[in-house]
Amino acid sequence: MIIFLDTSIVIGENYLRSSIASSLLKSSRFLGLRLSIPQIVLDETSGQFRLALENKHEQFCKLREDINKLAGKGLITDTNFLEEQVLFSSWFEEILRNYGVEILPYPELRPEEIVRASYERKKPFKENGAGFKDYLLWNSIASEINELSEGTIEIYFLTNNVKDFCEKKDREWVLHAHLVEGIRNQGKMVTVYTGLRDFFGERISPLLERIDPAYIPEFNLGNLLARAREEVEEYLSSYSAYGIEGLQFENEVTIDAVHSVAIEDWEIKKVEVGEYLIMLSGSVEIEASGFIEKFDLYMREHKDLFVIDRDWNEWVAAVSQTIETPISLALSYSKSSGETIIHSIELDNEYSH
Repeated sequence: MIIFLDTSIVIGENYLRSSIASSLLKSSRFLGLRLSIPQIVLDETSGQFRLALENKHEQFCKLREDINKLAGKGLITDTNFLEEQVLFSSWFEEILRNYGVEILPYPELRPEEIVRASYERKKPFKENGAGFKDYLLWNSIASEINELSEGTIEIYFLTNNVKDFCEKKDREWVLHAHLVEGIRNQGKMVTVYTGLRDFFGERISPLLERIDPAYIPEFNLGNLLARAREEVEEYLSSYSAYGIEGLQFENEVTIDAVHSVAIEDWEIKKVEVGEYLIMLSGSVEIEASGFIEKFDLYMREHKDLFVIDRDWNEWVAAVSQTIETPISLALSYSKSSGETIIHSIELDNEYSH
């Protein structure tokens, strides 16, 4: 099995710091899988890290002056962005080296080839010709695939950038036909996944040994479940979302209260010697508030919808609703340190933009 990661996945998983990303790195090494990242992904990740840092710092600085005035002295200093970027890049590359991630070199393309390709209006280029970085990224991957020896091998491409790399077929995202053209051996099929969690659950987890808690005597499942409930309540306090399935409103949703958390299923998988991934799932009852258009409110029956302010403004009313919705948690446990870290909590029915 060979797995290629796009920049969108790397950054989306908190620069591979999430529990799922960490488990993928460990599992790939443990199972002897090939995990590959084009060099341009490293460079984009480093650049995007600095841009994100600068953006957050700019927001932070808007409050800094008031904080310093209140304190009566300068307590907060500026950040050296170049230094932080260098430190981040060094850390990121060390992580990849430690887990044996293969770094694919830039493709051997002449500038005129890229320019000509941009005018062909083929993916991953956009209609206006933008997309040269995606073109370099895909050519790095395609070159590697074309070098693979004959025989059957599972090839996966993980990306959230479906607009530039994919097309819909039978309600599933698949590699765009324009990109398939660049693979000389048409027998080398590439399967696309748009999320690391789904990929790990469907392709990696079945390869890992399932562990009974009794195998880890010092591991207390009861304490873990209690802590997980506490973490969910804290995490969802004042949580904002675009929308959640089951609510009769969307766009601006805020969770005002968590009434109950039920952990209904769990699974422990060994991802490395002494390292485990714990997947929890269940449901949570939440009270959420938001806004609904007055026309919609008046013209349709809305069961279980509480109107907070019918005249919030000229167009919308403020409302709230209590629903039960599924939730998933991902944790990592280290036998050597005895630490259990909750890295991700997801509302399964949350809408994305």
